[in-house]
Amino acid sequence: MSNAEKEFVVTIRNAELVDIPEVFQMLKELTDSEKLPQNLIIDQVTFQKDYSEKAFNCLVAQTPNGSFVGYSVYCQTYSTWEGRMLHLRDLYVRPQQRGSGVGKKLFTTTMEKGYELGCKVAFFFVMQWNPAVKFYKELGAVNLTENENYHIFKLKSDNFNKICSN
Repeated sequence: MSNAEKEFVVTIRNAELVDIPEVFQMLKELTDSEKLPQNLIIDQVTFQKDYSEKAFNCLVAQTPNGSFVGYSVYCQTYSTWEGRMLHLRDLYVRPQQRGSGVGKKLFTTTMEKGYELGCKVAFFFVMQWNPAVKFYKELGAVNLTENENYHIFKLKSDNFNKICSN
């Protein structure tokens, strides 16, 4: 029986402050899997502080024995064209649970949370090579780079600080 065919029991719930160290560990796993560990500039203390100050929302996927197998980080933002939007920043499932339905449960629960916040649309970034691109397209997501010719820019901290310190 394949991983996808097995019944995998998992609870999706709002993260508690005590969960954040484990979420941060999974965040490190995510940056490693994307071969971008150097991009993880934030430390666990700051991450935990930001969560306690409600800078972002977080859901965790947990098995009945208490193991964490995934998480999502999201926040509300605003589109002047469409109104309230959900920004899904991270959705991560540990490799051994991929294909078990955990990712879909995390994704749909995150979207439901956005809906409860009054969001009308959601957006998120996916690495080009990530096999999850197919999963998101099957759920109806549209690649804005392909369909609307958008380019996504980032002002990194050194240039952000340079602009803000003048």
